[in-house]
Amino acid sequence: MVGRSVLGRILAYCGSRSIVIYLAFACFMAVSRIVLVKVAPGLGVDLIALAALIAGVVGPLILAQMVNGTRFDFLFKRPERFRLSGARQREGAGLAGASLRAPLQPVAAADAGAR
Repeated sequence: MVGRSVLGRILAYCGSRSIVIYLAFACFMAVSRIVLVKVAPGLGVDLIALAALIAGVVGPLILAQMVNGTRFDFLFKRPERFRLSGARQREGAGLAGASLRAPLQPVAAADAGAR
């Protein structure tokens, strides 16, 4: 049920691009917090924290969309040598290089015997 709601789709979108949020969260959060403290010192700490959180999540997503397809898209793409074997087969599966619905790869008998 949650997956079909608007909130579920938003969370799924953020989850599929979690590497983007992870890599750029601190930059957007820190800048927005500093600006809000300087510009609106009377604003409550809770509102500043909420605004910084929103900026820390939305900012990286916007930045990733802006650099996608440019020479700076390497910022949010995993290098080929560090991808999982299943992710190499799915070219262009997203900015992170893998999708949430990727099938699990069975363990080969030779790999199981090596343990």
